[in-house]
Amino acid sequence: MPTRIPIDAHCCAVCLLLLLASCSGSQTASTLALPRNQPQEFTGELSSSDASLEADGSPYDPIEFSARAGERLDVTLSSDQFDPYLTLLGPNGDEIAADDDSGSENNARLSVILVKDGQYRLLCNSFSATAKGKYHVGLTLRAAEPSVQPLQPQSADFKGDLSLQDGLLSSGQLFDAYAFNGRRGQLLEASLRAGKLDTYLRLVGPDGNVLAENDDFSKRNAGSLLAAELPKTGPYTLLVSTLEPIAQGSYHLQVRGVKALKALGSNSVNLLDRKGLRVFDFDSALTRFFEEPIAVGTLPYLFKATVQIVTAKGTGSGTLVTPKGLILTNFHVVQAATSQKPIDEPVIVSVVQRVDEPVMPLFQAQVLRYDADTDLALLQITSDLRGHPLPASFRLPTLPLGNAEAVQLGDGVRILGFPGTTSLVNGSSYLSFTQGAISSIIRGSNGKRYDFLSDAVVNSGNSGGAAINAQGELIGIPSENLFLADHAANSDLDKTSVIRAVSALPPEWQALLQAKPIGIRP
Repeated sequence: MPTRIPIDAHCCAVCLLLLLASCSGSQTASTLALPRNQPQEFTGELSSSDASLEADGSPYDPIEFSARAGERLDVTLSSDQFDPYLTLLGPNGDEIAADDDSGSENNARLSVILVKDGQYRLLCNSFSATAKGKYHVGLTLRAAEPSVQPLQPQSADFKGDLSLQDGLLSSGQLFDAYAFNGRRGQLLEASLRAGKLDTYLRLVGPDGNVLAENDDFSKRNAGSLLAAELPKTGPYTLLVSTLEPIAQGSYHLQVRGVKALKALGSNSVNLLDRKGLRVFDFDSALTRFFEEPIAVGTLPYLFKATVQIVTAKGTGSGTLVTPKGLILTNFHVVQAATSQKPIDEPVIVSVVQRVDEPVMPLFQAQVLRYDADTDLALLQITSDLRGHPLPASFRLPTLPLGNAEAVQLGDGVRILGFPGTTSLVNGSSYLSFTQGAISSIIRGSNGKRYDFLSDAVVNSGNSGGAAINAQGELIGIPSENLFLADHAANSDLDKTSVIRAVSALPPEWQALLQAKPIGIRP
């Protein structure tokens, strides 16, 4: 149970009393009369004697306090013995905020505007159901600003769909935008729920900066919830989006304290966030990708010819191999979840704009050929992301196929792709470049070279990408497993990269891949 740490004489006069109802298995706390604007500190320990959450069985300690509408709660939960998790329950018992690791060193941190008068309940918890240990809580309840107005009873309600026709954020996510006029001191509470989407909700102020945002408001709910006090009178925007790039589906947005919302087109959104988030200019990016001159064989050219493959089940990598948009990748990247056939919906193709910016979706593609035995597939770009036909004259950067028979043991190899380890910022992906040497050459029973092994780092998500020789030629495709090898054999390859040699391509595919690269020769 948490114990208050005395900070000064005033703090010593306010004591914390927590009552354990061990016979019922529940845990209750007396309501604290917290002083405003004065930091409070508590220590405690999660143990097997604590009550546990019904959802996952994790132990928790509660802290209850009374608050007024417009006050702000700032709280941190830290521990060097477990991964802290904070949950805040409102006066009606609903979860209104939660956090896992927004604080330093994976500690939990919440900063929440409280929109109702009443009794609140803060749960000190762990992310893992079995974790226990000592913790520290730092808590400040900040008094409401004089300008704060009570939460108004009116509300706005929208049901919508995120689709490929919607706007794009510079981090790669689709979004819808809703505008309203706000007043200084106005309180609002917005919730966003979608059964199949991991939602992300942002409130953008009149100056274009993000004032409040939320991904998951609990570890059991992938919906989003935010509360805010508006700092000035003017136009505000709510951005409905997702954590993952190009996620599509239905959603339900509810906003309390706002009478009406107006749907905005993406070109009308004022987003100039200080963290760099912007509305992505799709048309300009598409034109630039087609027309920007890059010298063939240079690293920027290799980067541009490496693409990310996005499907409903996940992401992988691929390589452009003809100017008209044939992409070589692994079959398992586009394989249906329950069969040995490819998925039957369009594949999203994302490309590199700049190596220090997230990969962005520009095209749709379909599976043209696949071979489950070699775990290879050919995709054909069919349209831009919106489904519009591409200009007849379009040309794409490509990598020529190298001679797998000419590869020697010890030759250098460069790996390009989009491993999951790069999805560090709001789910966005970045191009990864690693290099190493060919450490083994493996032939199949027909005498063809089917696999290379390398010490270059290849992670999940790199599958289907590019293994490139010193001449800038594609010699193989980073893959999950050795050709025709069983899982037991592959378990020994944890620290070795498997590269499917281009000589393993089915013979009838070879004629499709003879186009020469288009670009400017150095």
